[in-house]
Amino acid sequence: MNKTSDRPHYKLEQMDFEDISQEFAAVNAVDETHPVIPGPTNAGVVGPSDTFKVESPWQENERAAPSEFLRSALFSPNRRANRLIVGDQLATNKRRTIIVWGDSLTQFDLDLWMACVHLARFGNPVRVTVPQLLKLACRSPGGTSEDRVHESLSLLGCFQLKLTVDPKPTKDGVCDSRCGYGYSGNLIEHLSWERNGGRRDIVNVVLKPSLAKLFRRDRRTLIPAITRSQLGDRPLAQWMYAFFRTHRVVLPLPVPYYHRLSGASSSLSDFRSRVRKAMTLLTNEALLHSVSLRGEVLYVQRKKPLVEAVFTDAEWTVRSATAKPIHAKGTTK
Repeated sequence: MNKTSDRPHYKLEQMDFEDISQEFAAVNAVDETHPVIPGPTNAGVVGPSDTFKVESPWQENERAAPSEFLRSALFSPNRRANRLIVGDQLATNKRRTIIVWGDSLTQFDLDLWMACVHLARFGNPVRVTVPQLLKLACRSPGGTSEDRVHESLSLLGCFQLKLTVDPKPTKDGVCDSRCGYGYSGNLIEHLSWERNGGRRDIVNVVLKPSLAKLFRRDRRTLIPAITRSQLGDRPLAQWMYAFFRTHRVVLPLPVPYYHRLSGASSSLSDFRSRVRKAMTLLTNEALLHSVSLRGEVLYVQRKKPLVEAVFTDAEWTVRSATAKPIHAKGTTK
């Protein structure tokens, strides 16, 4: 089971990216003419087709995850893994199917996994110290957090899933098979540890090459790392913000829908209270423009609209005072 950390959340600063990159380069001082992927099945030199590498890497100050992962309970807003899943199908939107095997995962696991993917995106071997990995994951190094890294990466290595995204029908009802895709396998292919002077562990991570197809531009969602760190250790706010990032426009959805889709273990009444707190945090941090609750339906506006809707009958509304406005084309900013 994942343990809840009692240490303050690591707030990432812009300058940290350069420092972390330098630290990572020092740990990964390898012979580039003979790149070796660490792992129990490594047999020496590997070719490009045997290496995880994304087609269009993202920037240093961003993190990425497949959109379908963020639209499901794959990484739930619960604070700890609370059950063993054996071939269960997660709640998802239409045309998507996710079947999973392993201990349920959390937002802490997502942060570590995105950090591993971030380091591997150029096709390089991932060999990193635990404190460096925690910094890249926007988590506080030291204490119980470092203990959780061992457990979390082990859970990710044992976790298996099967993702299927069916083609979207066109207006004439014909499906384009090229629009459908899927993935079957582990989130981490190989995992090994090294002792570093008897004090800090160095972790070697290998990702399955076919996993890279889920990180195409049209299949992934980018999350600013600094924004992720602003949310602190608040898993529901993290889950909902990541979910909103997968949509250009957030449709009005009932709270019970979010409860089912996220896989939250709390009761519906408690979840509703947590949603209010999460939405207040997101608007206070200017990550959303406004949120209104009308009955059971949550109305979310990611950015300031040209014409803002005001719900006079809303049970609860919260607005950001610092959200950046959007200007219409041809108007003065």
